Amino acid sequence: MTKASLIFLAKAVAALALWICAYVSVAPLAHWLTYGLLGLEQESPLGHALEFFLYDAPKILLLLVLMVYAIGLLRAGIDTDGCANT
Repeated sequence: MTKASLIFLAKAVAALALWICAYVSVAPLAHWLTYGLLGLEQESPLGHALEFFLYDAPKILLLLVLMVYAIGLLRAGIDTDGCANT
């Protein structure tokens, strides 16, 4: 492995670690924002709806970002010259 490959791999691992931290912290952050900061009641329909939105929207965006980068990296590693000759 070259030095550039190792640096790229280290950056990818660090980015994945940050992604995991963000993904894990979405649920507690949504709960705190809904009930702690805004002071809504935990049994109210508005509280449940807002907590679900604050939890689900960032979760979907994080999963979408992960998929876009994973597919981009996979496509970058495919040798298109070898595929065209078959």
